[in-house]
Formats: sequence, structure tokens, C-alpha cells
Amino acid sequence: MTTVFLSYARSDDEPFVRRLCDDLTAVGLTVWFDRKSLMARGLTFHQEIKDAIRCDVDRIVYVGGPKAAVSPYVREEWQLGLEFDHVVVTPILRLGDYTDIPGELALLHCEDFRDGVDYNETLAKLIANLQKPNPKLGALVAVPSLPPHFITRPELMRRVRDALLVDLQTSRVMTSEDTSTETHVGMQGMGGIGKSVLAAALARNRRVREAYPDGIVWISFGQKLTNEDLLQRLRDVVHHLGGDVAFTSLPQGQGILRELLQAKAVLLILDDVWKASDAQKFDFLGPRCRMLITTRDAGIVHTLHGERFPVSLFTEKEALELLAESVDLLPAALPPEAHEVVDECGLLPLALALSGGMAKKRGGDFRSVLERLRRSDLDKIADRESFNPQHKTLWRAMQASVEMLSIDEQRRFAELAVFSEDDTVPESTVATLWEHTGRLDNLDTEDLLIDLAGRSLIQLDSRPGTDGTTTRRISLHDLLHDYAVRIAGDAKELNQLLVSAYQEKCPDGWHTGLNDGYFFQHLREHLPAAGQLDELIELVCDLRWVQAKCLAGLTYDLAADYTAALDMLPETQHERDQERQRQERLRNYGAQLVAYAAARGEGVPLPEPPDTRPTHESMRRAEAASQASGPERIDLSRHGRIATFANFVSSHSHQLHRFSEQAIPIAFNHASVGPVADQAEELVGSLHNPWLDREPRPPAPPQHPACMRTFDGHTRSVNAMALTPDGPTAMPETPPEKAAADVVALTPDGLTAVSASFDKTLRVWDVAKGECLRTLEGHARSIRAVAITPDGNTAVSASNDKTLRVWDVATGECLRTLEGRTAWWVWAVALTPDGHTAVSASWDKTLCVWDVATGECERTLEGHTNYVGAVALTPNGHTAVSASWDKTVRVWDVASGNCLRILAGHTDKVCAVALTPDGHTAVSAGADKTLRVWDVAKGECLRTLAGHTDKVCAVALTPDGHTAVSASKDKTLRVCGASPQGNA
Repeated sequence: MTTVFLSYARSDDEPFVRRLCDDLTAVGLTVWFDRKSLMARGLTFHQEIKDAIRCDVDRIVYVGGPKAAVSPYVREEWQLGLEFDHVVVTPILRLGDYTDIPGELALLHCEDFRDGVDYNETLAKLIANLQKPNPKLGALVAVPSLPPHFITRPELMRRVRDALLVDLQTSRVMTSEDTSTETHVGMQGMGGIGKSVLAAALARNRRVREAYPDGIVWISFGQKLTNEDLLQRLRDVVHHLGGDVAFTSLPQGQGILRELLQAKAVLLILDDVWKASDAQKFDFLGPRCRMLITTRDAGIVHTLHGERFPVSLFTEKEALELLAESVDLLPAALPPEAHEVVDECGLLPLALALSGGMAKKRGGDFRSVLERLRRSDLDKIADRESFNPQHKTLWRAMQASVEMLSIDEQRRFAELAVFSEDDTVPESTVATLWEHTGRLDNLDTEDLLIDLAGRSLIQLDSRPGTDGTTTRRISLHDLLHDYAVRIAGDAKELNQLLVSAYQEKCPDGWHTGLNDGYFFQHLREHLPAAGQLDELIELVCDLRWVQAKCLAGLTYDLAADYTAALDMLPETQHERDQERQRQERLRNYGAQLVAYAAARGEGVPLPEPPDTRPTHESMRRAEAASQASGPERIDLSRHGRIATFANFVSSHSHQLHRFSEQAIPIAFNHASVGPVADQAEELVGSLHNPWLDREPRPPAPPQHPACMRTFDGHTRSVNAMALTPDGPTAMPETPPEKAAADVVALTPDGLTAVSASFDKTLRVWDVAKGECLRTLEGHARSIRAVAITPDGNTAVSASNDKTLRVWDVATGECLRTLEGRTAWWVWAVALTPDGHTAVSASWDKTLCVWDVATGECERTLEGHTNYVGAVALTPNGHTAVSASWDKTVRVWDVASGNCLRILAGHTDKVCAVALTPDGHTAVSAGADKTLRVWDVAKGECLRTLAGHTDKVCAVALTPDGHTAVSASKDKTLRVCGASPQGNA
């Protein structure tokens, strides 16, 4: 049964509310009316009402009138209702005008109950509305809280809201001719004008939340974001949408985000965007998704083909309303000094909020506020020439507001400058800093933060924690952050204070630090800023730190630690300078090309392409680095140590993510020599782990890691090997004479392997013990390939007996045989990520698409004119790429069986093909002794990689897709860049 709470001001029209209560009760609604419903539980009147809204009601009816509009109690009631998803707030107008409906309520439908309107007809509409079931509301993800005294701008918010709701009520097929005008909406205006506050209010709007039931996700941007920052933000979005965050590059993450958004109704809010390229990294909207952008730059909205809504200064009426809200007065009751404060603030919302906070702390004394604004002296702040003239009034308001604090409180505020303006910071992190600098305990910190938030100097957001508790995070408007930086003094000293504060919390080493939502993510920034570069190097080369971050769920954040450390090294400064110069030459060349095109060649010469080759010095350095890190020796320089640890983490990221507590054992098995191996050897002795129940490592030759164990059992050559749950498959082109495995790789658990052999069997191995757990028998001829489903429970094998077989890995039982659609040997098989579909490649020049569960062949892909020896699938399973002896690579639509394009360029048969994790790039290996890098979507050959002296039989890609490893009959393996700009 629906329970309705009546929110009203008694001095407006209490008899009307009594009548409304009786009429709603008469139709079966339960009505909470304070004159009748207050309980005697020893609680205050105020607490009784809060408990009723929190626990007992489904609907709040706000009865609008002049007194209700300014009553702090009524405001708290409807604002509290908006915080709970199970409560729907419905405004009605009893007295006054629609312009008197406050805050977000102004955007809601409001029935007119004023005198002269048919009461019974309007009551029937209200009852029908109240009896409707609660709609599903999209969850708010990282959306900041609204400031204490939010002044809505109904007309602007209504127009932006309507733009976000366009075309979401009916189904629609997107076509290539569609522009993105309907999917991108931008609010643009100067800093301090309230764009972010309006966006946060729109995110809370009921109609908006109904339109996006899969979530409204807030992404904070800023002026100085790196690719690592954007990668972490991308992981956050994917995580909140329920996707897999186990990706190490932006293209991988973008592919996952694209798949997630195709079937969801999500609103992405990109706040404070400074570069269009930053926003474009998240621009993968599905047909029911929209993007709302806040920015100072109108050109960014234009670049994204969005609809722009300028955000202007407050009107004088809105400015006075905000000041009146701050001191709980009606605008008409404000003293004359308040009007002068409005003039001093230049109608900037942030300046007015700061002034309102000052007035509230002075008991509504606007005379004191006005005096402080007028006497503020910007000369006290250095670097005045960088001020935006439009913001001088805002800087005066900031200065006046901060100077109202005590000297110690001013110091604590200034210390917040140590945190990046682009991050929100947990309250516990601030408490750690202030305990060290000001001897504040947790309660002192809480009180001061609440005070600063009341003064509008910081934003204080409450967020639910993973353990069910509520935590608070703080952030500063970027202009307030700039002000804090200017008054804080020496940045190095400030960072030293934070580092020392954390050091006190982890005396046994950085790896024992607090997992407070900030420490593990940002220590890499503060150590070099504190002048402790060597400490940073020791940190990232500490396996205990690696394990601690993995346990904190930050495996994929480790890459940013190594990037930060390498970027700080003076040794890499030359290369960085060269790269900057190269990028500048490319930009200039692009500008010259644009000028040439605009002039259509008339009087403008065609520009010469810039020389982007490495200089002799750069090549010499690269060669020296290659020799230093080669098999003859291990590079123990600072750069070499960091690179070695980075290589370990990147090559085992999936294992470290899945088995977080096993970082040291994983490192122990990673290599037999080098910095990682040495440290693992020291640390592993204190561990008790079944992975290590083996003989101690024998002394290893300096060039090769030790062989841990040999798997004996197959009676003929081992042709392919797959490791659960997601290990790669290896296939030789022709059967070797002696037992061999072409490619060996470990999966995250490293516990089980499945091998395929020319002896017609597959074997399941215990990797730790080297024991054969079971033999899978049934094929009548040699087995050429094997693939494993992502859960590691099922294997699919391909054989020269013209069949595929599906096996239960745990029992060894053959579940079904896939046969009847191929007339020749089956040489390759690949599985879609869900494990439901297999694609096989055969010597009869075809590929077959199989339903793994039923064993049925769904379709045959025909077009190759010679044997098909390899096949790979894109991560979404929609596209297959095949390699054939007809010298071509073909791209197929798996669902329809259509050949989308032919990649031609090899001059001899193509033996193997691999795909980057984002599915955009393919690398093929040919008997013409080359590898070729292809754009899968366009069918273009981006690059040819030469160097082998015999046919290239196999190719594999690193998890980030940037590097390819090729194997050739010239008895060598080669490592080369798989990207169009990579180095061979």
C-alpha cells in the first residue's frame, strides 16, 4: 500500500492540507500527516519526520506556497526524499506562482490546486499519479553531492534535460547518416559559473534517472590528464557497468566499453573537459546512451558534434536568492549590504556561494562580508599576471573567505593543495595529513571539513563504501585549488609533509601502507614531487609493493607506477625531448597539409614529409640498451631495474589480478636471473605455498631460465598446447620429427595444461607437479590444435580425422563430436569469449562455425582458394580473421558468414594470424619471410615487418597488443612492434 508524506508549511494553508489528507485516505492511501501521525518514541519532532521519510513512506507530496518555499524544515523534507530511490517527490501548487517552486522540484510536473481551479478534477489526477508504481531509476555513480544552498535555473535545466531525453522513448535504428547531435549535449561557460552543479542536479532528476535505468556515471576530467589517468577512469566506468577491468591499454578498454554500452541505457557525464581528445576516448555510445559534457571551451562541444547550452552568470534575482538561502531569509528580507555583495561578486555563482558561507558564519552579517570583499588585497598572492580578469571578484571572495579562518585553519586549507585538482580525496587521507601537520584527530578533521564545506571552500561528498559504511570524499573547484596552491608556498615541502605523514603509518615499509583509496594509487606522484626519486625507484622495484597493490585490487594500476618512475629518470630525458620534437614536426606537417588543401595547390607548395626516423644518437642508445638487456647480461641500472619489473608485471598481469596473494611465487617462477628473480629468491623462503613444492631451483645458465620440469607421455610430436582458462593455442605448419611444443604460455592459475599430439591424444597436465592427470582419446588421426573455453572446463580439439571434439577437461569425457561438414584435415580452431561458438579452419579451403553445446555446424565460410591453416576471433566474437595458403587473409562476419574484406599483400602462403586485444589490428605471418600489420576495418596493410631469412610459421601478440613475437624456420624468434609506428 502506498504511503504518502505531506510536506507543507503550516502558516501557508493548514486547513487545505487537512482536507487533502482526508481525501487521499478515503481512496485507500496511507497518509503521513504530522498533526495525526507523530509517534511518541521519545524522539524530537524533527527526528520523527526524518525517520518517517527514511523508512515509512513511498511518496512525498510537497504543498507549494510562499512559506514552504523558504522553510528550512520543508526544504530538508523534500531534499531528503530525493536522496532515497524508493521515494518519489510530487510537487503541487497551493499558493503563489510556479516560479516559487524551489530547487529540482521546478523540473517536475506540478498540479495546480490554487483557488479557482476545479479541486476534484485536479485531485483525481494527483491520486492517479500517486498510485502509479515506482519506476526503475538509474543508479548514480560518483555523482557529487549538491551544495548546501543550490539555486536551480529551471529554464536552462529544462532545456538541457529535454535534450538528454530526445528519442529515448521509442526504438530507433541508428544509420551511418546519423549525426551525434542527439547523443552529445554540452554545457559551456567560464570557470566558477556553476556548470558542474547544474550537471549534478540534472543527474538527480527523476525523469533523467528513469530514462537511463542502467546508470548515470560521472567522470571527472581536468586540465592535465595523462593517458594513465584516462586509462584508470576508463577502468572505473567499465567496473561500474559490470565489465571486466582486466585490460592494460586504452584500445582494449574501449572495446569493452563499446560492447557494454551497446545494450544499455547509460548517461555518461564528462565533467570539466579541457581537450576534445580526452572525451573522445569515452565516446562509444550505444543507441540508448547519451553524453553530457561540461567545459569552458565551446570548440570541444563543436568537435563532438554536440548541442551546446551556454551557462551564463546569475541574474540579480538568482544571486539574491542564493544569499537569502545561505542565511535562511526571504530575498525581500535581505539587508542593503547583500545587494552590494552581489555587485562585488559580479554575479558569479561560486563567489556568491563563498560570500553566503561567510555571512552564515557571521550570523547573517553582510556588512562584515562586504567590508572583507572590498579590502581584499590580491597583491598578497603571487603571480597576479596569470589571473583571468573575469575572475578577480572570485579571487577576492576566496581570499576574504579563507582569511575568516583561524591561522591554523588557513594552514590546513592550504595543505589541501598537495592533492591534484582532478581527484577526489578520501576524508581518511586528509585526516592522515592533518594528524601529522596539525595534530588533529579524526573528529577534529571531520569538524573542520564540514566547516569548510559550509563555507563553500570545498565540496564534501558522501559515498557508500564497499563494506556497507558511508565514507566522505573531498574535492576543490579548480579555481579554489589554484588559490590554495598560491597560498601554500613550496610544493616540494608540502609533498614532503604528506609523504612523512604516510611514512608514520607504515614504519615497516611502504607495502604495509593504508588502503584508504588514495595511498596506493598516488604515492608514485608524491615521492618525486617531494624530491625522493630514489625512493620511488626502490618502491616500484619491491615485490612486496607489487603484491600489496594486487591485494588492493590495483594490479592494472601498477603500469602507471613504472611509467611515472621511468618518466622521472634523467636518463630518459633525451628520448622524451626527441619524441616531443618528432610530434611537433608531425603537427607542423599536418598544418601545412591543411593549408595546401585549402589553397588547392595554388601558390602553396606541397610540403615535404618530416624526417621522423630516430637520430644516430638515439639508435646508438637503443642498441646499447638492447645489448645491456640481452641474454649476455642483466641491466642493473635504474632504468634497467624498473624496465625488468615492468616487464614482469605486464607479462603476468592476468595472473597477478586473479591470484593477488601469489605475487611473490609468480615472480619466483618468472625467471631464474635478474632483479625480479633475486628479490623473489630472498622473499619466497618465508612463504608456504603449494606452487613451490618442488626441488630448489638449480643454478641456471646466465642466458636461459631454468627448466622447472618435463612433461613426458606423448609418443609422437606435440603439435599444440592450450592452458586453462585463457591460454593461447600453438600450431606448427608441418609435423616435426621429434617431440616438441612450438609455443608455451602460462594462464592466470598456471595449474592445468592441455596438450595436443600427433599420437592422436590430448593430455591434461598438472603444471605444478608435471604429472599427466588424464589422457583424452577418441580422435582417429593426428590432432592439430586445441582451444579452451574461458572457464577452463571444456576443451575443443581439431584433428586430421576431419572432426572436432568437445571434451570435459575435469573427467576426460568426450562430450560430443563435431563432424560432417569438412572433407579434409581440420588445422585450426578458435572459440568466442563466451565459449558457445567455435570457428574451425580446414584444408578443404573453408571455415565452419559450430555451436559447441549442440555440435551443429551453423554455417560454412567459403572464399579461400587454398588451404586455410589459421583462424583468430575478435574479442567480441563477431568477426573472424583467417590465414590461407592462397596468400591472403580474410575477414569474416561470424553471424552471417559473409566475407567482409580480403587482405592481400603476401607473396607466398600465409601461415598464421593474430589479433590485438581490441580487434582492430591483425598481424599475419607468411612463407614470404615477412609479417604484415593490417587495419582489420579498412583492409589496409599498415606495415610490413621483414628480417627473417626463412618462412615465418607462427606469430603471437603481447597482452597490450603493442608487440609481436614471431617464430621462423630460420631457427629464430623475433620481437617487433605490432602497431603501425612500432619498431622492428
